[in-house]
Amino acid sequence: MMFGRDLLTIRYARREDARVLASMTSALIESAVSQRGTSQRWGERRILGHMRSPNSMVIVAQRRNRIVGFAAMLFHDEEAHLLLLAVTPSERRQGVGRQLLQWLETCALNAGISSVHLEVVLDNHGARFFYLGSGYEELGVMPHYYGRGYAGLRMWKELWKDNM
Repeated sequence: MMFGRDLLTIRYARREDARVLASMTSALIESAVSQRGTSQRWGERRILGHMRSPNSMVIVAQRRNRIVGFAAMLFHDEEAHLLLLAVTPSERRQGVGRQLLQWLETCALNAGISSVHLEVVLDNHGARFFYLGSGYEELGVMPHYYGRGYAGLRMWKELWKDNM
């Protein structure tokens, strides 16, 4: 049973969230492909830049005043690019990622955007399964996309197909 204080809230990220989001990105996303000597690609400054950009949206999922997930999307004229999506391990498989993704897809659809593209580490079977279950299709493998030895998989979803 969920009580009011346990409800999940989705909201726009705030400036004071940037440090937490950078830390989550490092621990939950970049650590999977980090190599000795590489720097963090998604630090606080870059996340803040996307928060400020009129072409990007950064949202967080919060439970009991604690950020348990977040996502960032970049909007172009006809397509959007999901940049980041991360959920803390204790909150996975609870619908947090799906709610974040649906929020951003709805915003894209309302803006007249026809598709969303993203990349995942080829060997990240959990992420691939999540996106396939959310209606995304695999487009192709990109060798060394995440650095030496880490291939990326490009995926996409046509938003208008289900909403026409």
